[in-house]
Amino acid sequence: MVDLTRVETLSKIVAAFGSLAIPVAIFLGTQAVNRADREAKAREQCRAEALQILDDADKLLAGGQGGDPAATVPKGDSEARNALDTRTQKIDVAAKYLLETCDAAGVPVPLNLQRTLTALSETVPDATVMASLQETARRIGAQSDRSAAAAEPTTRPQPGSISTPIAPSTPVPPIRPAQLRLFIHISDEAQRDAAKRFAAAIAERQVDGIAITVPGIELVAPQPASSFRCLKKPDCARGQAMLAQISAILAGPVPRLQDLSAKYDARSDIRIGTYELWFGPDDILLRS
Repeated sequence: MVDLTRVETLSKIVAAFGSLAIPVAIFLGTQAVNRADREAKAREQCRAEALQILDDADKLLAGGQGGDPAATVPKGDSEARNALDTRTQKIDVAAKYLLETCDAAGVPVPLNLQRTLTALSETVPDATVMASLQETARRIGAQSDRSAAAAEPTTRPQPGSISTPIAPSTPVPPIRPAQLRLFIHISDEAQRDAAKRFAAAIAERQVDGIAITVPGIELVAPQPASSFRCLKKPDCARGQAMLAQISAILAGPVPRLQDLSAKYDARSDIRIGTYELWFGPDDILLRS
């Protein structure tokens, strides 16, 4: 015999849940739309903030001679140096916050920001600020690598199936220094005028499209012979090209290239793009 009471109870339960189906569907749909809207806004915020940081960093890089903001700071002006460090720190903090925003949105930070921060780190006076900028640039690169790995397909074609080969991604070009800095050392104060003329001439030249700057001319203990020194391996790789520009200006003495990268390449306090020109006791002669 059919239990009519039980059937009636079950019918009421089904009817009750059926009446909730439409509100639940509406609620779930609204949540999905809101989540998609939040993700879209986060992606838009990530891109907008990245463009703003890039603009601020590019302006700071362009503010100095040869793209070196530190070149505009007078020697011994601690207030100006602190102001430069403060502006750079603000860019660094903004970039770190940007990483969190983009991670939350699942959007990779543009790699050109990594290159810009690295170039900026090579120009700031303070070593701590420099290290922090370089760490931020490293984190941006790591985040981009994670995003690229996540985007790669995880399934492999079955044996015998036809698949279209995927072209390799374009490699990111190596980081280049914002400028090549040539520090000049003279053995005699009488050489200073000629050294200044040489500095003005070399500052009009470039190597691999990178501008050359001369931060200063320093009187040192007399040197037995003239030498041109590179301190980092990437700089020594373009050492001959740099020496060719020097030799095109100097009639004498002709310096020899001295590779000191084995001693200084690991030093974090020496920036990439740093060279030294040491003049011996002979007169500095420029080509006409």
